Formats: sequence, C-alpha cells, structure tokens
Amino acid sequence: MLKKHWKIALIFLLVIALFIYNTNKSNDSTKPVVKIGSIAALTGDYSNWGIELKNGLLLAQKLSDKNTKYSYELYIEDSRGELRTTALIANKLIADKVNIIHTLFSPDALVLSEMQKTNDFIQVAATWMKTMTTANPRSFNHWPIIEKEVSILLDEAEKRGYKNLALISVKQAGAEYARDVFIKEYKKRGKEFVGVYDFNFGEKDYRTSFMKLKEKKPDLLIVNSFSPEMEISIKQAKEVGITADWTGLELGFNSKHLDFHEGKWYIGPTKMTEDFSTMYKKEYGIRPAIFAGNSFDVYNMVVKAYETAGRDLPDDELPNLDEVAKVMSSFKNFPSAYGTVSVNQDGTIDSDVAIYEIKNGKSIPQ
Repeated sequence: MLKKHWKIALIFLLVIALFIYNTNKSNDSTKPVVKIGSIAALTGDYSNWGIELKNGLLLAQKLSDKNTKYSYELYIEDSRGELRTTALIANKLIADKVNIIHTLFSPDALVLSEMQKTNDFIQVAATWMKTMTTANPRSFNHWPIIEKEVSILLDEAEKRGYKNLALISVKQAGAEYARDVFIKEYKKRGKEFVGVYDFNFGEKDYRTSFMKLKEKKPDLLIVNSFSPEMEISIKQAKEVGITADWTGLELGFNSKHLDFHEGKWYIGPTKMTEDFSTMYKKEYGIRPAIFAGNSFDVYNMVVKAYETAGRDLPDDELPNLDEVAKVMSSFKNFPSAYGTVSVNQDGTIDSDVAIYEIKNGKSIPQ
C-alpha cells in the first residue's frame, strides 16, 4: 500500500512540474519575437572573422537583461565567404521574417541594400562604404568612418616624413571606395599619389606594374588589401627593387601573417575596453578580436531600440521597422565594447580609431 501511495505522489509531482514547465514556456512564447539574422563566413578563408562575429552575438545574448518586453532570437548563418551564398541566405532570412540582418564586408552589404528596396528588414553592416547607409534610412554601418581613418593615416605619414606615397588596392567594393577617399583627401591637401594600382583577388603577378612604379621612387606603399594578395604584392615590390616602407587601413586586422609586417604601423578601429575583453576571455578563453565587439554592440543596440520603440505599444505588438530605425538613429554615447559610440544622421555608428604598431606578432595601440 505504501509503495502505491509513493507512486501516486510521484505522478502528482511530475504533473505539477510539467504544468509549471509548460506555463513558463507559454509565458515566454507569448512575447513577440524579434529575429536577428547574421551572415558571415564561419568556414573558409575568412572564418576567423565570422567566428568572432558569432561569439560576440552569443555573448551579448547570454549577458542581456531577460526582463524585456520582447524575445530576441538569433539566426546565425555561414556564408563561407561567398557572395552567392550570402544572397541565398539573405533570401532565406527574409522568407523567415527576420527583422534585422547583420553582415560583414562591403560586397555583402551592397547585396542586402538591393534587397532592402523590395523587402522589409533593417541592415547593420561593417564596411568602409558610407554610401550603403545614405541610400536607406533602415541601414546602419558599425565601423569607423572611412574619411576619418584616411585622414589620420595621411597625417601620420606626413609626421613620419614620407613624401612619395603610392596606393595599392584590391578590386573589392570597400577597398575601391577607400581608394577614392584617399585620392580625394590627398588632392584636398594639394598632393597626388606617385602611383595608384588596382589588382584582382587571386592575382599573382604584379611585377609589370611595379617596374613602372619603381621609377617614381615611392617611399611609402599604402596597401588596402587582404591576405594573401597583400603579402604577395609587397614581396614582389621588393623583388623589383622598390625599397619603400608600407602601411594600410587596418593592415593588422586584414593580414593573416602579422610576422611579415613586424614593426609596421597602421590605422584601425580603437581597441576594445578591458571590461569587454575580460568578459569575452572568461566565456571563450581568448581575448576578443575586432568583430566580436562589433556584433556585441549590434545585439545590444537592437534590443535597446526595440524596447524603446515598443514601450507604449500593446504587449503583443512589435514596433514597425521605421520606428526602430528612428530610435537607433538617435543613440548618442551608447555603452559599447569600444567605450561609447554614437549614431550619425547618415546611419554610421561612429567610433574612435587608433594608430597601431605590430610588435612580436601582435597589434599594439600607440
């Protein structure tokens, strides 16, 4: 009889527990859901950047306040660094009614910008291209303003005594945009580059162009490219007899071979705060790289924008995208992985930049 009573009591407790679980689940599911999509290379040549982005998003979600009006779901997708795959994923996310799409790189941002013309979502990118945000009030760019980076690089080059500057860029939308900003800014200063050269991804032989450049005796090469093209072009410049020093926008972030650039200086986004770095290292066992802070900020800004825009709405109603974008556009001195950031009228999320020097295989802020 006692055994029978224990069985009845156990069944009763299980029923109560199941009821409580389902009630909690039901309460959570009654919240309207904000879907945050992320497209980045989690495999392939640029997977280190994509994994940083993924880690930053997941850390922000884990640390975020759970007492919110809305639920926030992440949809993190692997583009493999392929533009065609980015487009396919974006279509899938749009079909799934994702509200926000976060991505890296200018070509990907341009693809999403085209899709925004006929689809409803907010884009937050990390790109050198300011035109991406000016074309659509629902577009934001969380990256230092390219004009600021270029100006500081040229100032630093002048301080260091360089006089004959040459510009080498890969044919990629962001790099080409940066090239044009360099030419415009240098011309404003009454100067011209002794050479401007563009190369395709995958190109292996630059010697013909560099033989012509050698005659102009450059003393500084500004290389806006990525590994391996970055290192190949510099090696071949040396091979033809160019003795110039070199630098570049975000050179230490875009290279996979920092030992090759030992002792070189460059311009890049300001370093992440010690508080954020400590939280990240506690979670993942390593210090964060650049895109981790970027995606961490994006998640927190999206949550803040939705909670603010929907504050006075019925509990079952999400704010429309225009209202969310309007709130995001108003952020000033927003707490960030980089200290604080502010959103400009053109949708750029403005953060500081820094001068770095590569020492012992590491980028050290100066």
